[in-house]
Amino acid sequence: MKPLLAVLRNEGERTELCAPQVGVFRTHLRAGDEIHEGSVLGTLVVLARRYEVVAPAGVSAVVATDPLGGRQGKGYGDPLLELTDHTAHRAPEASTSPSADAQTAPVDGRSIHAPIDGIFYARSSPEAPPYVQVGDRVSQGQVVGLIEVMKTFNPIRYEFTDGREATVSRIDVEDQQEVTSGQQLLILQVD
Repeated sequence: MKPLLAVLRNEGERTELCAPQVGVFRTHLRAGDEIHEGSVLGTLVVLARRYEVVAPAGVSAVVATDPLGGRQGKGYGDPLLELTDHTAHRAPEASTSPSADAQTAPVDGRSIHAPIDGIFYARSSPEAPPYVQVGDRVSQGQVVGLIEVMKTFNPIRYEFTDGREATVSRIDVEDQQEVTSGQQLLILQVD
């Protein structure tokens, strides 16, 4: 399913990313989170279909204020996020912003995001050790957690096309925490 691009609106000192369609919006972002071109901002439910909303071209900014919690009904053009330190029209050859796969990861790192809404599980059972901990090395295809949706457990794997191993540098969610599609789960440092 093709993602929807948020609408960028500049009004004087104020910069906002706005709803691209009428629907119900939900985000995992908070004040201080960095976003870049292609970053997943949250999900928009339009007529019972779920779409990822992503930042449009030229966006490199920080979320200025915490969005309202929960699911919020939005009309076309209604603000989703207020931004600060906005930089528009970056030169492509000078771009150092991370890709959508590494939206808040260090320059030489990458991040793994939740592909669906659900409950994140860091271990296979309550008595089992966690799949990964900070400092662990991971390889292509390795399970780093599970997301449970309606009693179905979906494995979350470390999968990047270059196949390089990495080391877990940060885990952003807790065991049995509710997560939303696009929410960053962990950051890895490429070896």
